[in-house]
Amino acid sequence: MRAKTDVLIVGGGIIGLMTARELLGRGRKVIVVDKGPAGLEASHAAGGILSAIPPWDAPPAIVRLARLSLNIYPSLAEELLDETGIDSELWSCGLLYLATGADQAWPSDFLPVGAKVMDSAELEEMEPAVSIPKGRHLLLPAIAQINNRWLLEALVASIGMRGGLVLDNTEVSGLKRNKRRVCGVATSAGPLEAEQVLIAAGAWTDRLLDTLGVQIGVYPLLGQMISFQADPGFLNRIIVAGEQYLVPRQDGTILVGSTVENVGFDKKTTASAAKMLSEFAAKRLPALAGQRAVEHWCGLRPGSTSDVPFIGELRPFQGLYLASGHNHLGIALATGTARLMAEMMCGSELSLPADDFALSRAA
Repeated sequence: MRAKTDVLIVGGGIIGLMTARELLGRGRKVIVVDKGPAGLEASHAAGGILSAIPPWDAPPAIVRLARLSLNIYPSLAEELLDETGIDSELWSCGLLYLATGADQAWPSDFLPVGAKVMDSAELEEMEPAVSIPKGRHLLLPAIAQINNRWLLEALVASIGMRGGLVLDNTEVSGLKRNKRRVCGVATSAGPLEAEQVLIAAGAWTDRLLDTLGVQIGVYPLLGQMISFQADPGFLNRIIVAGEQYLVPRQDGTILVGSTVENVGFDKKTTASAAKMLSEFAAKRLPALAGQRAVEHWCGLRPGSTSDVPFIGELRPFQGLYLASGHNHLGIALATGTARLMAEMMCGSELSLPADDFALSRAA
């Protein structure tokens, strides 16, 4: 197979799919190629929280990108529902940070609109199923979530409806170039040519860039999660306690996450992680004690040596762009990343400063 297009996107996760749809809306012809079924790696394994955790520890560039993303999500979810009939379940459910000690102090310089410090008695009335320790806890009512699996399905459908092409199970073995200009890729199904190539390959980014003799410091981080089934309304807010969290879905499913494991590309679930996550769920939601998890899954996040993802053109090459290194924030930053990436590739005015995400940091 030999095909030519305006833009070739390597990677069918949330970043690649979201950018493909954005570019199609700007009149570009787009092909997305993925080594497996599109949307079934880290993006499928995520929890769908549309915020950094915790947001006050995030670099300013992340805060700005997350704010841009969150502003785009409501119209996107509505458009996808109208186009595809798939509801991605965007839900401004709010998030509750539980204090890890009775004397925990929350950052005084981080008080977003509606943020409120509350004691355990107040919160027990709001979330009766949650075992809330003594102390002063932080409620952020504006934080939202989205059902990332439905979102990915809707994006694939929307791309097809807009004239884009998603090539599943097509492995990219290298980048094709003419001197400094990258003009396509070699794949298991034959060569693909394009005016512009975007690498959005997540944890596999450095493996692919290695064919150009480039490394930017993106590596796999294994995250494991489990889920339980409860009645709708059993839990109504995201709960964060220490490094773990609970995410309620509208159908009553409770997601429990997550581990962060630097084990290379060894993608597999473990009994020890399931035990740890189950114990956390039972501690915070006693009604789940003794229940068997409905599902146990994992994904390889694109960890990065930088706190900020790489978004932009990869110099000194021409026609080669990169959007990677989002770590656990791929879903939260996807719409903003896609908007910024499309603006760069189309030569439009940028929504955010390009220097914040410049690839020169990886030179």
